[in-house]
Amino acid sequence: MEALLAQETVQIRFTPSVSGFIALLFGIAILVYPKFLNYYVAVYLIFVGLVALFNLNI
Repeated sequence: MEALLAQETVQIRFTPSVSGFIALLFGIAILVYPKFLNYYVAVYLIFVGLVALFNLNI
C-alpha cells in the first residue's frame, strides 16, 4: 500500500532563449505593422547569422 502512495516530484526546467523571444516579438510586430515585414525578417536573419557565425550561446 505504501508503494502506491509514494510519488516522485518531477521538476520542469524552463530555459528561455533569446531567439525565441525575438521570434515572438517579431511575430507580434508583423501582426501590428505588416508593412515592415521585410525589415523584421532581415533583422532576424542578420541576428541569427551573427549568432551562428560567432558561435554565441545566447
